[in-house]
Amino acid sequence: MKKMLIVSLIVSALMAEEKTFEYKNETLRLRISKDSVNRIVLPAEITGKIFSQEKNLNVQLNNNEAYVKVIPIKKTEFTDNKAAEAEIIYADNEAEVFFITDKKTYSVVFVPDKIESRTVYIADSSLAKEDAVKIEKGSSEYIKNIKNIFKLAIANELKNSFTEVSKNIQNDDFLYLSQFNGSNFLVNKYFLKTESDETIDKINAITKNKIVATALFEQNYFVLCKEQK
Repeated sequence: MKKMLIVSLIVSALMAEEKTFEYKNETLRLRISKDSVNRIVLPAEITGKIFSQEKNLNVQLNNNEAYVKVIPIKKTEFTDNKAAEAEIIYADNEAEVFFITDKKTYSVVFVPDKIESRTVYIADSSLAKEDAVKIEKGSSEYIKNIKNIFKLAIANELKNSFTEVSKNIQNDDFLYLSQFNGSNFLVNKYFLKTESDETIDKINAITKNKIVATALFEQNYFVLCKEQK
């Protein structure tokens, strides 16, 4: 029955209005539809939830998503001790929910309103920085840290922990693809149209940050630099 309810909530939220909010380590206030299902997407898998059952909320979890629905109240009017009319009322009371993840706990206050169903994405840039620091400190030995960063770069997995800035700058001999910003390091990625020492020397010469190490893999050239503080 619970799985059927989650599926129903997912389908109901597919057409919801979408918006992204940055979580800055303080309670986030979100307007939600008071009479429709709302989809909340967090930056990490949700492992638990804490909220008062008196707030008339139904919160279902599915990986890193939460489906929030205000529970309506049925108000029945009686005439001569007989039920004459039933009215469905959706509460306007604000409700705070704590979403627990393996990264941190997110505090969200939901504000019911007469709006369409919403899909809200909660972004947390601090998680990327934390992951970048973990990668950069992945070993007590400096050379192993560098190898680890290049390994992720070659596997095209660096963007999962570093912040990627697309460049796509054309040059006669190479294409400057992206810059990946970490906490202490940044990685520049180039595609070599002409794979030669002259091309590599040209790239190194125009690199502004201090070069720590470089790597070449299948015409992709990576330049690891120290972040300028």
